[in-house]
Amino acid sequence: LPSLQHVVLTHNMLTEIPLHVARLPKLHTLQLENNLIQIISDAIIEATALTDLNVAHNPLQSVASVISIMPHLVSFNTTNAVHDSRGVVMTSSWSRHHAQSDSYPKIIHEESGSVTVP
Repeated sequence: LPSLQHVVLTHNMLTEIPLHVARLPKLHTLQLENNLIQIISDAIIEATALTDLNVAHNPLQSVASVISIMPHLVSFNTTNAVHDSRGVVMTSSWSRHHAQSDSYPKIIHEESGSVTVP
C-alpha cells in the first residue's frame, strides 16, 4: 500500500477521512465525493504528497486551516449543492490558485457566482 498514488473512495458513506489513507507517503489524489464527511481535521497535513483532494458533495461543517499550508495541494474541491427551504439550489466551491506574484497560496471561495478571498 505505501506506493498508492490515487485513492477513490466515493459513495462509501464515510464520516471522516481515513487516517491510514492520509498517511500514504506517495498519495497524490484522494477522491472522497458523495460521502458523509463533516470535518476535515488537522490530520490531513500527514498527506504530504497530496496534490488533489476532492470532498465534493459531503455535508462539510469544518475544514482545518492546515489545508492552506499544504505545499503540494493545488486542487481542493468542496463543491456542494444545497437546497434551501424554498427548493432553491445554492452551490459553493473552494479552489486554490498559486499566484505568480505571491509566494503563498490563496484559497478562493466562490458562492453563487461571486468570488471572495478570505
